[in-house]
Amino acid sequence: QRSEYYSQAKERETFQTQFSDVQDYLRSLSLRMRFLRNPQQHVARLAQLTQKTNQFNLTTHRYTEADIQRFLEGSEHRVFAFEVEDKFGSYGLTGASIVSLTDKQAEIDTFLMSCRVIGQSLEKQFFTQIVTQLASRNTKTLRGTYIPTEKNVLVRGFYEDCGMQLISTNESSGRKDYAATLDDLSRDLLDYIKVEIID
Repeated sequence: QRSEYYSQAKERETFQTQFSDVQDYLRSLSLRMRFLRNPQQHVARLAQLTQKTNQFNLTTHRYTEADIQRFLEGSEHRVFAFEVEDKFGSYGLTGASIVSLTDKQAEIDTFLMSCRVIGQSLEKQFFTQIVTQLASRNTKTLRGTYIPTEKNVLVRGFYEDCGMQLISTNESSGRKDYAATLDDLSRDLLDYIKVEIID
């Protein structure tokens, strides 16, 4: 499967050389996201993603399969994930988020994405879908945290880009905490990424 991913990546690279505009290239890929709610069948892959994902990982929390199973079965968390495919094939399950719930507030414990799908704005589509799901359960506010590491500088401005407000910064650790009212967050989806919601 890994060799198949590499082969598809080479095809995409060759195809991209035909375009001078990145948006035109992305639109031509026919990207499709399968947004997974409560993905019980992917416990092993979800644990693997938390253990191995470094670049696009807001908090770099590491979890075991037992941890993921506990999050999936409990009422205090929601687990979301996504799979992606395009005209060249499937990327597999490449994104995950764990959200903790308290009354009408939600906090993003984990938000990560595999490096092999960076650069296609899938993270924004995923975030927007999570916001929509939380709003449907009458959540009013959302919090998130960025914990810097040597490898995740790529995502240091992610929450600002999503419309969340910086509420505190720890000068010694670099940790940043964010909050937003769900009504203030955009629900606009990118039209070149088709989304299917899977339970």
